[in-house]
Amino acid sequence: MSDLYLRPATSSDMEATLAWANDPDTRAASFQTAVITRQIHAAWFENSLQRPDRHLFIAMLPDTPPLCAGFVRLQYVSDTLAEVSINIAPEARGRGVGRRALRALEQAARERGFEKLLATIRPENLGSVRAFRSVDYEAITDGEVGGERSLRFVRSLTDGQN
Repeated sequence: MSDLYLRPATSSDMEATLAWANDPDTRAASFQTAVITRQIHAAWFENSLQRPDRHLFIAMLPDTPPLCAGFVRLQYVSDTLAEVSINIAPEARGRGVGRRALRALEQAARERGFEKLLATIRPENLGSVRAFRSVDYEAITDGEVGGERSLRFVRSLTDGQN
């Protein structure tokens, strides 16, 4: 069992998630590489907290004091399918947080009735590719996002795997 847990994101998490989103490694791994302005992120974040089709979580490590280790999102696609997004805080990278956060997110997805999770990743984002593969996501297609090559991964939550 993982010591990492998820808590629902709140308005007070906006600044930390903006800092993580604008981390140079995060920007380089993203489909949109431009720095995100505070104004744009704040509007997106507050809107996202209110949307019933989007669930935002902060990954927590029970360090002393507890460490906000990253940000994960479930985006409704259909009644049984959600798209996953993950961003690990720079200070928490290299500790297996991505894998543990994705496992914790599976439980949150099940609780909301989702049966499958989908992720779209830049092939150059090797950390994410490794994390998703390590928790049994299956590569299903190559595609494009904004003219850039992408990899799509899917994870069935009903196949008996943990």
